[in-house]
Amino acid sequence: MKKVRKYRKLLSSLLIFTLILSMGSGVFAAKSAGAFAKEADQYKIYPIPQSVTYGNSSFIMSEDVNVVAEEGIDKYTVNFLKEVLEKNDRTMNLSEDIVSGKTNILLGVKESGGVADTYVADHITRGTADLFEKNDPYLLSADTDSDGNEVIAIVGKDTDC
Repeated sequence: MKKVRKYRKLLSSLLIFTLILSMGSGVFAAKSAGAFAKEADQYKIYPIPQSVTYGNSSFIMSEDVNVVAEEGIDKYTVNFLKEVLEKNDRTMNLSEDIVSGKTNILLGVKESGGVADTYVADHITRGTADLFEKNDPYLLSADTDSDGNEVIAIVGKDTDC
């Protein structure tokens, strides 16, 4: 039960962060994290990330959101995500792959071979090579892929992250 609460808390923080960013004019700022002049301009993410890299692309989250939850992601996490999306006037549909024309949220575990893990391995360049050796590591990415799909990927070292 403690693991579920910890995972729900992490996912809650990440999803709220992602929803807030995506409802604005863009998901990412066009400058690197080191280019911020004042701390007040930086996004607040909890737990505090080991590193932050801002890309050049942006998108607005679609009203209909496709969610791909890999095996091992519990029903409580999926139900909590649905609750958060509904509170933000979004509809959630579960599927087993990325769907064109919708914002896609991929939830997974590193080295699972699932959709989220494969997406991160194929599309994301980690800024920190030893990211998954840290305490409770996770990778959060929000970007548009090469096919034009809007993808928010959250991959943890294990289901406890």
